[in-house]
Amino acid sequence: NNLFKENESEVRGGAIRLFESSSRIDRDDIYYPVIANNNFISNMSSSGGAIYSSHNQEIPIIFNSIFWDNLANTGKDLYNSSVTDILVYNNDIDTTLIDTPWVGDNNIYCNPAFD
Repeated sequence: NNLFKENESEVRGGAIRLFESSSRIDRDDIYYPVIANNNFISNMSSSGGAIYSSHNQEIPIIFNSIFWDNLANTGKDLYNSSVTDILVYNNDIDTTLIDTPWVGDNNIYCNPAFD
């Protein structure tokens, strides 16, 4: 339930950068980061304009969010450097702006008409 607007990062993730600590990789307790009900508007980075993810086991779940006008050289909205799919469901997002791998359903792409 957050608004991420006009944030900048020189390298990764204009609004959010997700990564696993090397101390967690061999542990049995796996947590899945959930990003829900957020607006990502006009964020900027070289990779992952809104969100950059590099994970091994703890797979991000992203749903019910709006991605609009984010900028990056790769992955304007989402960039995933892992070989494991991130989960992207029920978002207002141009899925062509996701740098793979990812899976998901029920995503739409329409102007949210912000006032």
